[in-house]
Amino acid sequence: MGLTENCAARCRWLLWNDDAPRRSPWTPLRSGVEATAGSPFHTGTEATPALSFADHPLLTGCAVGQGFIEDTLEGDGEPVDVLVLLDEPALPGCSMVTRPVARVLVTVDGSPGDLVICVQHGPQSFADVAGLADLRRWHVDDGTSLSVLRHFGPDRSWEVQETRGQPDASALIRQSKENYAHQQGN
Repeated sequence: MGLTENCAARCRWLLWNDDAPRRSPWTPLRSGVEATAGSPFHTGTEATPALSFADHPLLTGCAVGQGFIEDTLEGDGEPVDVLVLLDEPALPGCSMVTRPVARVLVTVDGSPGDLVICVQHGPQSFADVAGLADLRRWHVDDGTSLSVLRHFGPDRSWEVQETRGQPDASALIRQSKENYAHQQGN
């Protein structure tokens, strides 16, 4: 067994054999990070981040990685896009174990699209983040998601249509993994 397979096996073992009061029912995912930035997501009591010039929110909260979920394929021929809440910034090109928390339906330059919000698997700070209500405690909502998307794609026209829960995110991932397997001939 190679290093990657060994790490994945260890992560699966940790998911099901830890003594945490809340066990995750999700299979860990591999997500590739293409860029990392700060965000307005935080666990503090401040409902909205402080504003800087021209009413642009300061991106001083937890690090967020933007990238894709590996071994997935959507109808447009691209992998599923992902935003990953991180304990620490990640280097571009990094692949990490994540778990899905929500699905965001967006419009990009007038075309509908999807992305999944995941949390980095492992860090204690995300141990209790399992769904939309947990994301709200981190001040992740349509407005803050939009500010992060605009940061990663400033030359694009973004609109957040709706944020759905973990079951919807898992259904999108399951379908896109089937699409990928079919395309690979498996």
